[in-house]
Amino acid sequence: MDKKFFALFAGMLLAINISAHATGSPCLLVGKSGQGETVYLIVEGERLMARNIELLPQSYGEWQAALWEITVSQNDYITTPYYTFKHRLTGFQLALNHAEAVAINGIAASPSANLLGGSIKQWIPHTKSMEYAAGGFFYVPYSDESGAVVTWGLENAGEPDKSKNRRIVPLAYKSYEALSAVVGKDMAGEPSPLSIEIIDWNDSRIVAGTVFPLTANELNTKIGSSGGEYKDGRFLATKDSYFELEISPKETFLFSSLQAQSVVNGVKAEGGFSADVKEEPWVALYAANATGFIVTDETGSIRSEDKWKDHDSRYWFKFLYDIKTGRVSLVSYVGNYLTYLQAGGISTYKFTQESDVNRSFDSWITPIEGKDTKVYIPSNTYLLQVTGTNLLKDKYTGVGSKRLSKYVKLALDGTLEFVDWNPLLQQMPSAQWVIESSDTLLKVTNREFASFVPNDYLPTYARPYGKTGQSGTFYFLHGDTFKLTAATSADNKYAGYKHFEQKELDVNRYYFNYLSETPALYISMQRDSTLDITAGIYTEFSLEVALTNEYGYVVPFDVSAIRLERSAYRLYSLEEGTKLYVSSDPETEGRKYYLQKNLEKASLFFLKELRREGVNSYYALANAPFIPGYWVEIDAFGKKIRDYISGVTLSSIAGKNVVKAEEIDYDWQAKRYEGMGEIVNDPILRPFWKTGVVEAVECVGEDGKSFFYAKVANGSAYLSMLYANRQFMALASGELGNGFDYALFRIGIANVSAREVEADKAVVFAGKGRVVVKGAAGKNVLVSTVLGKTIASGTLSSDEAEFAAPAGIVIVAVEGSPAVKVIVK
Repeated sequence: MDKKFFALFAGMLLAINISAHATGSPCLLVGKSGQGETVYLIVEGERLMARNIELLPQSYGEWQAALWEITVSQNDYITTPYYTFKHRLTGFQLALNHAEAVAINGIAASPSANLLGGSIKQWIPHTKSMEYAAGGFFYVPYSDESGAVVTWGLENAGEPDKSKNRRIVPLAYKSYEALSAVVGKDMAGEPSPLSIEIIDWNDSRIVAGTVFPLTANELNTKIGSSGGEYKDGRFLATKDSYFELEISPKETFLFSSLQAQSVVNGVKAEGGFSADVKEEPWVALYAANATGFIVTDETGSIRSEDKWKDHDSRYWFKFLYDIKTGRVSLVSYVGNYLTYLQAGGISTYKFTQESDVNRSFDSWITPIEGKDTKVYIPSNTYLLQVTGTNLLKDKYTGVGSKRLSKYVKLALDGTLEFVDWNPLLQQMPSAQWVIESSDTLLKVTNREFASFVPNDYLPTYARPYGKTGQSGTFYFLHGDTFKLTAATSADNKYAGYKHFEQKELDVNRYYFNYLSETPALYISMQRDSTLDITAGIYTEFSLEVALTNEYGYVVPFDVSAIRLERSAYRLYSLEEGTKLYVSSDPETEGRKYYLQKNLEKASLFFLKELRREGVNSYYALANAPFIPGYWVEIDAFGKKIRDYISGVTLSSIAGKNVVKAEEIDYDWQAKRYEGMGEIVNDPILRPFWKTGVVEAVECVGEDGKSFFYAKVANGSAYLSMLYANRQFMALASGELGNGFDYALFRIGIANVSAREVEADKAVVFAGKGRVVVKGAAGKNVLVSTVLGKTIASGTLSSDEAEFAAPAGIVIVAVEGSPAVKVIVK
């Protein structure tokens, strides 16, 4: 397939007015896999699924899940038509999201890969798409430049259990020719591309009749916690089934606001709505506006009765739904059909024989949703505040009353949190949710932790509903109601993390003030070089940037959106000109932090802002597991997406395909290894291979020969933290839930240059065999060793004083300021 055609085609779709021709009747989409299995496509919940053709629907509800409306479009410039497929019941369109296409070169598929809710809806037919036995299929261009295409595939093709529904997933191929070559072939357990045939109701092979009875459950459309149970994308009634029977012409209120009530063995039985009770098609109808049950007899006249009478067939009705026309026929127990009659200037509704039904009379069912309607939420980045709760969600989030009025965010381990309002939320990407809207579905993604695994509380894709008069709110079925507040920090790429300019780091040293009930607690070095929390004494640290990289979710609907960016820092203290780095050995007992001089063992920290009180911000020191070297992110076909030439942190690349890189023609490209041994013996990769952080992925090249990528595995977007042991106040590293409380710190400047010294602020620094104190005239000063031995003390009479001191760590306490540790050479 000519690559230029794809670019031309994509441009035409946007620029040309297109004439559309609908098929007119609902259709089945039938596919055949390479293993010879035939399935038809259905919508189950919010997912596109396949069902074996031997299990054709037996009820109205099952047929509705399988029916599609098809539009064929064409323009004057391109002779090839393209198709759009709309699910008749839900309105979902069969559409593609490029980012979730299944790869074919060994990189795993997204677990949420779906063909509903995407933005690309026009499918190009293979020339034999109307003859699936000959290998016809539908496809879209994956990339205008690469010539790659995406089609529909059956997961677990050849599944022996034919009663099990399976997912339909997008399958990507490097070219149109590559796809054509595998259609109809056994893929040996891999997802199989489907040959597709469109079958309408005129085809006798599939459907003998098109009229089906509706049960009381299938009439149910009421939205609300008391109206039904949400299952497989529709409601099952638990008591009454609320709907309106719309009729044309409409001159009476008798058939509006109806409640269908199940009739089992001649008895109006609420138990007939239970899933474990076999439902009969007979229903009783209670008319809310007429305040009574609708009844009719052999004469066909209609009236209402206040009370129900068991085994009285005048109360029994059957709804017959014609899938072709969308019309509903209401039939009485004696077999008469509801119609509209005009005789002698009198208009009336009556039950008559089917042959006497007025041809101009029409009827259909309209859902009663009260003030609850489907809503459209503009694509944007929002804060979500819970303004209404549904107790069905308590299994995920606890008691509903504790969520009310709270804001939804993700904790550091990726679990849901519900927090009070704080202006800092506007600066927290973990509290910001990117909403992408299509015609029918809503996609919600956390801005910071893009790989957050969705659950029923915030599903990947769902249909949003809202209440009339409550703009700016929405909810998912049987879910909490959320109020939307636009995020205001979308243009701040450093939101949520501390960022230092290099000129600050060149001049300043810093202390870390531990947040606790005791205000003067600091990170301090002990005699054995370990770090703990000490009252009144701090160690000065310098910071250096280890790496800066982008992270979080890329906002697809806004090309001008700023990518989030954060820097990882090394912390060190100087001793006789040697940098001693803050480090942690996770294999040691207690996993304590300590100071050591090996750069390669230094810990890297993101400084994540988690609290703000007045002008003070408090930060967690989040570990940034780091892999050095040159790396690139690639797509499903090995094409480079992004460089990582300064190494990678696992939390920054979660969910991405990042592989080792090599320089080719002055550009960094994915490195191909001939054998796994090359990866194992690479001195940079070996330690990460042993711990499972790097894995070998086998692929097949265009020449048919195997090769390997060295791919980063086990990437996690969630952060482990620096903790303060509550008993000993020792600093340690570890995952959440290990008995530690992660520590928060205010970061203060421990020293400033002489030009920046404030008149009332003392400055302490050490030299060779001496300690100098400036700006402390009239204040008491105590100089001592770490063992508590006093070196000097007294009240200073001058603005600058110098004290002789032995080499090593010396503690200087100036009246009105926290004690400072300095290293004397």
